[in-house]
Amino acid sequence: MIKIKNSKLLICSIVAGVLFACNVVLGRLLYAENSIAGLWTSSKKVVVTILQLFLYTALGAGLCFLIWHFIDFLKKKCTKNYKQWSILKNRYLFWCCWITTFLAWLPCYLSYYPGILSYDSNVQTLMARRIWTWTTHHPPIHTFLWKVCLSAGYKIGIEPIVIYSLLQMLVLSGCLAFIIKYLINRGCNNFIVVFAFAFYTFNPVTAILSFAMTKDIYFAAALLLLSISLLELVRDTNSFLKKPVYYLSFIFLVVISCLLRNNFIYVYILLVPILFVILRKKAPKAILLIVTPVVVTMLCTKIVYPLANIEEGDNKESLSVLIQQVALVAETEDLSEDILEEIHRYIPDTSVYNPRFADPVKFIFSEEEFNQNKLDFLRLWSKLFIKYPIRYIDAFLSLNIPFWYTETDWIDPYSEREYIETYIYDGSYTFERQSLFPRLYKWYESVAQGEVLESLPGISCLFSINTPVWILLFTILYLLTQKDYKKICVPIMYLFLWLTYMAGPVSCLRYIFPIMLPYPVFLWILFDQ
Repeated sequence: MIKIKNSKLLICSIVAGVLFACNVVLGRLLYAENSIAGLWTSSKKVVVTILQLFLYTALGAGLCFLIWHFIDFLKKKCTKNYKQWSILKNRYLFWCCWITTFLAWLPCYLSYYPGILSYDSNVQTLMARRIWTWTTHHPPIHTFLWKVCLSAGYKIGIEPIVIYSLLQMLVLSGCLAFIIKYLINRGCNNFIVVFAFAFYTFNPVTAILSFAMTKDIYFAAALLLLSISLLELVRDTNSFLKKPVYYLSFIFLVVISCLLRNNFIYVYILLVPILFVILRKKAPKAILLIVTPVVVTMLCTKIVYPLANIEEGDNKESLSVLIQQVALVAETEDLSEDILEEIHRYIPDTSVYNPRFADPVKFIFSEEEFNQNKLDFLRLWSKLFIKYPIRYIDAFLSLNIPFWYTETDWIDPYSEREYIETYIYDGSYTFERQSLFPRLYKWYESVAQGEVLESLPGISCLFSINTPVWILLFTILYLLTQKDYKKICVPIMYLFLWLTYMAGPVSCLRYIFPIMLPYPVFLWILFDQ
């Protein structure tokens, strides 16, 4: 019979059950109707909803309770007679993993030859060629890399996208090989190491994204290395602070992550208090380590960027949720002419509202009017929130519901964003695709559409864009039951990142890819003694 060892195990199981119940009951209704108002349309519906919440809470809590006990059982069993395979001790293993992973991705790249030019590449090309002014809306460091590839390609007579693609593949495969080697050095279970190698090397999603021109791939690699640096910092703080290489690498990885994605600045700021608590006994060196990346990032964005004539990006991206909420109220509620006129000052046409894609409203949002009347807009937003709170909840939860509801379609019917976008922009720089393996290209395209992955029972959940948040929550709650508070900083960092995505304009794979990449690391954290 299973005994409850501590109250934390019971509490965390109940929390997990509540989250599971909300996912099933609230998510199902919200995904179908883009509103939670249907939960209380009648007294019968209220009773049914309450019963469903209790039922799924009990089911979710029970499952987590059993799984966490099973993990404890496996940890004890594996520790007794564990012996690392001799092949994993080979000194050339890092290089073998790097080369093997790169070569495994190569057929995928050649099937898309000379590359993929989608996502934000068109705008970044215009900036790189100085047709458009450089802004921080797209990371200048990534735009500069693309500019170097463009210049080098034209000078030596090679298609620039080829240079970019191969470079990105080399960097990403090298980082993943380093992670595998790190897991081995830390005595990670053989089977977790095998999973890590297979997940990184033979994963078709990673293969396609490895050469897709987007900042998210470099960001994913930097964040993965940072997670390892964080683990080392909390595992043995004294040794970490005494080694300049570790010290400098942590600062570099934080800064480069902030420069590659603006939202990571907020993630790190939220992480700072947690690091202060964990490292409170190691001041002042620890304080200096934590604060330095913030100072360096501020110097880059507030001094270096202006000196390089790089302008601030617009505010629309960060206002996606607020704009959606106001637009939904305007479309669904009977408002006075005065209120509608005030709304239309900022959003001229609210009929373009899409519950799961903020860009239609965001594109017509008057940033000039907003910049001149920020307080007025916030007063308007607050006034509508007080009067229509349910609509605000609907707009927020509906916008990025694919990031948390487990039964979402692979291609959302509202946003209609592809699982992986593999097209080529027709802009200031373009090229024709010359696939060297046409049949393989068709198969990878079916992967990019989600068709292949969706048809794989069990395995498909690994590639769903809502799975990462549940893995994070599961890991955090389990670490709480084990009173292993130091390691929590890693999954919490990724959870903070996920929260910033919830405030974004749309749900898509490239945003969540940086949280998919550390699956083997999360697995190791769960089973590490």
